[in-house]
This record gives sequence, C-alpha cells and structure tokens, in this order.
Amino acid sequence: MRPAAVLLLLALPMSAAAGPRYEMSDTPRFAFPPPDSALLYVSREEFVRFNHLPPEHLYIDGAPLGLLPQQTYFWSTIPVGRHVVSGIVDAPPCYFECDSGQVCFLRLQETIDATDRTTPHLLLDDPQLIPRTVKQFHLKLVIQNDKGRSYLRGRAPTDLAPNPARVDSGPYHARLPEVMGNIWYESPLDEANLQRDFSNLRGHLTLAANGLQYRMTDRVPTTFISSQAVSDSLDIRADQVLSVRYGGTRFSTNNPWVDIIYSTPRGARMASFADARPEQADVTYNRIFGVVMHQLHARASAGAAALADSLASGAAHK
Repeated sequence: MRPAAVLLLLALPMSAAAGPRYEMSDTPRFAFPPPDSALLYVSREEFVRFNHLPPEHLYIDGAPLGLLPQQTYFWSTIPVGRHVVSGIVDAPPCYFECDSGQVCFLRLQETIDATDRTTPHLLLDDPQLIPRTVKQFHLKLVIQNDKGRSYLRGRAPTDLAPNPARVDSGPYHARLPEVMGNIWYESPLDEANLQRDFSNLRGHLTLAANGLQYRMTDRVPTTFISSQAVSDSLDIRADQVLSVRYGGTRFSTNNPWVDIIYSTPRGARMASFADARPEQADVTYNRIFGVVMHQLHARASAGAAALADSLASGAAHK
C-alpha cells in the first residue's frame, strides 16, 4: 500500500473505516410476524431541535435491539413472552408482553421544554396505526446490520433493565387484579362527564382479568369555607373493549394518557387515564396499555381459533 493511501486511511474516522452501522430506505415496507413469534415495531417521529440529535441506542432484554435515528422506524422479530426495552437516558424501561402472531408498536415520543431540555418517552401504541404513522411523519426505514449490533454490544450501559423472564420482580410480575393510585380519569366523548370536570381529581384504577374499574371519592371547595363530597366511577368489562391507543397529553404536563374505546348499548365511548405523578406516568401508561392490549389480542386469538374449529368441524361432516 502506498504511504499516501495509508495516511488517508488513518485519517478516516473509525465509523467511516468500519462502514455504516445501519442503512436507510425511503421506501416504506412492513412485515408480519413469523409463526410462533412476535414482531416489534419501533418509531421515532419527532424532530425537536433544529440540529439533528444522534441515534438512540435500544436494547431488548439487555441485548442489542437497534439504532434509532430521528424520523425513522424499524421492526424486529422477537420471541413470545415478556420483554423490556431500555437504553435511552431519562426514559424509563418499557415492559410489555406479546403472544404468538402479535405485532407490538413502541413509539419514542420526545418533548422539549422552555429550557431546551429534551424529555424522551417510550410508549406503546396501537399497531393498527403503524402505516399511518410512517406516512404522516415521512419516516425512513432503518435496516439494522451486524456492525450496528456489535457497536451496541460494546457500548451497552451497565444498568440496562434485565430480561423480565429471568427475574422474579418488575412491572410485569404484578398479579392481577392490580390497584393503581393517583390516577386521573376523563371521558372526552361523554358530555355529562365533561360538565362535571373531575379530571384534576385522583382516583384508583383496578386492572383485572375480566376488565377494569375506576373509583374516585374526594372533596372539592364550594366557597372559601365549605366543600362538598364528589365521586366518580366506571366499570369496563374486558369484552367491551374495542381498542386502546395513545391519547396524548393534557394540561401543562407531559404525562401520557391512554385512551380505551369500549362499547355500550348507546354506542362507543372512550375512557382516558393517566398517572398524576410525572416520575411514574410512563410506567403506569405502559402497564395499563399492555394489560388491555394483551386482553384484546387474547380475545381475537380465541375468536380466530373458534372460527377455525367451526370450519374444520363443518368440513368433517360434509
């Protein structure tokens, strides 16, 4: 090799000499889970600063998941069971559970405050929204490669959340029914609920295998020297739930709200919940979302299995 060529190679940054850690595609593409597995989609939609922010490092169960630049998405095949995605500074780990054939959608939401501080939120969302999200935010597809995975392995933080399947504690080891306190509730499609405006009061939400219950009792001031007792309640059976999705934020906080759309004799209604504690809000959101989505998928799978059995039985009696 000529001396000039050697000097040029030495002058190149390590990343350039080693090749790209991922590839990008402008052509939207989507995948479906293979048999006996699940599929995890991850997106990062926001461009919160004028200058580019570096790709985020994502790990699943302590192993490399992928690099996530701004305004991109990617997917990864994952085993059935409980998982945790972590690795983003200031974002709590996201615990979730997936069944065979299930698609999970994890969105990195980023906000920036008046002091130019960026706050990340790893939040689950409805997988039905994946194509629309890619189109709306003009997301590019990130194609992960071995160089990127090797890079992530060499820079893995020491405090990554452990694989929930290998430990005996953590958000997804809580047994149902599970009672959560400090929960805000509102029903945006219910005019009577909006007129009462109890959304700033905190109640208890119980997650159970057969549905959820919300209970709130409190006192609100009526004058400078008097107050009155108020209460609110809601019961939603698991078989009433139609869908669950990210509901944005409210008031002046970044606490995420989860929207649960459910059926009633008078038509569809929506119940929205959020944890009033900023430090716990993301974990509570993902827990509520994960439990409801898991029940939805289990019900859909049971319905599909019953249909298959019925068709098979009908074919056998021909």
